[in-house]
Amino acid sequence: MNCPVCGKENIDTNTCPQCKSDLTPWLRLKLLPETYYAEGLQLFKSGRLDEAIEKLMAAIALNYHNSSAHILLAHIYEKKGLYDDAVLQIDKAIEKGSPNSEELKSHKNRIKRLKKEQEQQRKGRWGGSYKWIATPQIIAFICLIFIILVGYQLLKNKTEEISDKGEVHSSLLKQLQNQNNNLQEDVRNIMSIVKENRNIISKFSQPRQNYFKYLVTKGDTLSSIADRFYHAPNMWQKIYQANKKNISDPNYLPTGIILDIPME
Repeated sequence: MNCPVCGKENIDTNTCPQCKSDLTPWLRLKLLPETYYAEGLQLFKSGRLDEAIEKLMAAIALNYHNSSAHILLAHIYEKKGLYDDAVLQIDKAIEKGSPNSEELKSHKNRIKRLKKEQEQQRKGRWGGSYKWIATPQIIAFICLIFIILVGYQLLKNKTEEISDKGEVHSSLLKQLQNQNNNLQEDVRNIMSIVKENRNIISKFSQPRQNYFKYLVTKGDTLSSIADRFYHAPNMWQKIYQANKKNISDPNYLPTGIILDIPME
């Protein structure tokens, strides 16, 4: 390595032979991207995908030209079913000059086919793009409502028929009317239960916003980070809004903090 103090070149020791500066911190910093990549690879192999993503994003932040980290991220996103993110990482690996560009292009086409198959499967469910969760409880509720409504209509028709013909005593007619009222109350209660279940289901079906994790290094600004992730420095406010609790001054970023970078 070269000495960052005096510029002495091709140093292979922890001390600069010219200015006697301790180069240990610089050596550690130089090796840090490789360390994060190795840790990310081990986490990927053990199935801890979210933790692996954080390590690889840190490796890329410290060495933006690390195509190997982009390729491994593409594999992780593919495994998680995030095909758009996987394609993006492959494009970045090709952009950084990966020697396996042809193989990466083939992998990219395969991911696009997987995405297309996934979209076709989603469209084929329930005849549209709406997602229904058919739990046994909801099916039972629907069947029960149908039975009660049919029974209520039959009873109502019978009551009207008997009332018109005057074939029963007033006490029997009153009893039937009470049963009608009870049935109506049951229907209202069941509809309320079904509505509550739908609210619960809708909460679970809400999409979760995903974030990249980014380790702030010396010299970073919100604008430079926005340029790195979005290729648009003026989008720094989006990062600031997502990290207000950790950033007291948008013009100053403490070195070493981890930011959430919104993916969308």
